[in-house]
Amino acid sequence: MTDGDGYTVRAAESTDVDGFLSLHGTVFGTWPRDVAEAVFEWKYADQPAVDRMPVVVVEHDGRIVGARGYFAMRVVAGSTRLLGLQSTDLMVHPDHRERGLFTRMTEFGLERFGGPETLFFSFPGPEPRRGYLKRGWTEVPNPEYVQFFDVGRQRVGWPPNPRALAKRLYQPLYDGYVAARTLGQRHTHDVTVADELPAETLAELADSREPDGIHAERSAAFYEWRLSHPLYETTTYLARRDGRVEAAVVVDELDGRGVLREILPAAGRRRALSAILARLRADRPAAESLTAWPPRAHRSTLRRAGYLSSDRTPYRSGDHDIVVKAPADGTVGGLSVADPTNWALQLAERDY
Repeated sequence: MTDGDGYTVRAAESTDVDGFLSLHGTVFGTWPRDVAEAVFEWKYADQPAVDRMPVVVVEHDGRIVGARGYFAMRVVAGSTRLLGLQSTDLMVHPDHRERGLFTRMTEFGLERFGGPETLFFSFPGPEPRRGYLKRGWTEVPNPEYVQFFDVGRQRVGWPPNPRALAKRLYQPLYDGYVAARTLGQRHTHDVTVADELPAETLAELADSREPDGIHAERSAAFYEWRLSHPLYETTTYLARRDGRVEAAVVVDELDGRGVLREILPAAGRRRALSAILARLRADRPAAESLTAWPPRAHRSTLRRAGYLSSDRTPYRSGDHDIVVKAPADGTVGGLSVADPTNWALQLAERDY
């Protein structure tokens, strides 16, 4: 699709990878070439949900000046199975902004990759969020975003950095909260670290208590792909009792920060999960943070382990709320997409 101003919006081809990565370096900062290529291959070429590369590019005078990708996954909504496409890597070269490329890429992506069994959603920052909402997308508060902090090493600097100062002052309050929450806890499960990713075990745990809301379809193939991000170090914790695996937590870590990528099963096994959370904390005395989007049934368990909603701390990022292209009737699988209780996402669904 070429407009009169010389911009061509089209689906990306394999020959566009160099241009995409060059633009990514300009907009977001340069990674080592081998790392950038590995992340691109993982995110767009290796994903098992679709048989084509779900990327839109804008070409101008033979150069890639705009792009957006889609983090593809099979999604479950009630009894309905559909394709979920999460917008990611939205970027426009600084010399080509304010020319409507965001809108053109959005419209092209909806037309090229969409259909009656496709759900488009995103976790955008403030500026693209305004663009989505202006075009009729629906904003949905993501039910809860929680973190475990160790911020005592924050450098305040001079003149004081207000955000770092708030975190430093917050630390003693948080430490007291954690101590009170975890006082006297006893754990009856044996927690071990898996030698390699137990994809089949994770799939079995996911299938044992499937969430009620909209979520990615879990399978061994999904886990083998999703938990192989080239940038992260992945650790899987398993809680056993009488030799049987009752719960699992998968942690991805990068630069001292960890994300609880997956908490399984989605409900029940609270004592098993508590034992894993205690082990996570003990294993990471110098970690800066652990972040989770826990299943609704497990939020109280995480709070008892010292986790807090980021809305109640100096750490709110704001990019965990959902925007979704709602179907005409506002529902998928009989579930209203505007109702936050109808979403059951974990960080396994997130694109980073």
